[in-house]
Amino acid sequence: MAWIPRRSQSAELLDDLTEHPELAANLAEMAWLYRLSGGYRLGWRLLQPLLQNQTTMLDLGAGNGQIGRWLQTASKQQGQLLHMLSLDLNQTIVSSNQQAVVGAGQTLPFADRSLDIVFCAQMLHHCTSAEIIALLHEAQRVARRGIVLVDLQRSWLGYWGARLAGLGPLTSLGKHDGPLSVLRAWRSNEIQAMLHEAGIHQYQIKQTPIYWGLAIEPAV
Repeated sequence: MAWIPRRSQSAELLDDLTEHPELAANLAEMAWLYRLSGGYRLGWRLLQPLLQNQTTMLDLGAGNGQIGRWLQTASKQQGQLLHMLSLDLNQTIVSSNQQAVVGAGQTLPFADRSLDIVFCAQMLHHCTSAEIIALLHEAQRVARRGIVLVDLQRSWLGYWGARLAGLGPLTSLGKHDGPLSVLRAWRSNEIQAMLHEAGIHQYQIKQTPIYWGLAIEPAV
């Protein structure tokens, strides 16, 4: 068995942008799994140095907005106001998230340097390398203070962990997509190669056994 699984290109059920009867429940369970498995803690750690008393942040691929709401609560506890905008491709998701607009990370509907931070969690494994590079260019265009990205690390540990989680009371959507998400995930070295291809050289990367996280300095 190879130490690192080969990246899968199979489609997840969530990639179908039509309405799914378990969509709302799946988005909720994904947010909680992200928090329980350390993804939220990693993202918050990278985000904190970029926060000021008043901060505007775009949450890319925001889903139901739960992660953004947690970040707003944590910021408020520190006496900082985090004003959130959310963007997602799925019209059904956006309809349930009052802070969200429909759009793609590769063509952001915002002016240059119009937002302080661009944040993205648990979305990049849905993208091709070309889509990620285009997203990085767009995020650099609109962000004044920086960019924070967090996603799964492709590994057998993560895969079997997702399979184990699927034995619990997850939706059928979660049972199918969870392990596949890990197999579709990019390794941190693969993401760093995309950063360099996008012309981004000022960043810090942090890793856990399950996630990698990036804080990228704004373009000059």
